[in-house]
Amino acid sequence: MTKIVSNEKKGFPENILRDKHFKDLRRNHAIRLALTYILPFIFLIIFFQYEYNMLLTEGQSLHMKATSENQANILGLYLRERVVNLLNLIDDPNFIFPPTTEDLEKYLKKLSQDSDAFIDIGFFDTTGIQISYSGP
Repeated sequence: MTKIVSNEKKGFPENILRDKHFKDLRRNHAIRLALTYILPFIFLIIFFQYEYNMLLTEGQSLHMKATSENQANILGLYLRERVVNLLNLIDDPNFIFPPTTEDLEKYLKKLSQDSDAFIDIGFFDTTGIQISYSGP
């Protein structure tokens, strides 16, 4: 039969060793539980934060893209209307080529009736030199 040797003979009280052992077990168990329950939440928080930031960035870029397309369409429509106004003026059988300053004043008055966007009008020759002008 084996002889049970008490730790008290070696100079260690048995209660101190048992208490330290259970403290270590309790601490290790608490750490494992905390990691088991908290780490998944931390991973979920990180994942959803990343996804939210990506969604927010994508939403902002789509909004900016839609706004810029809308502004481009508005500007394109505005410029097409002005081109149509000028083409109608040039296609008029009463259009005098090359126009004089008095003719340009008459044309500017007609264009101003069609649209308030016209504040001046000029005529350039093929070399890019302004021949006549009407406006402020």
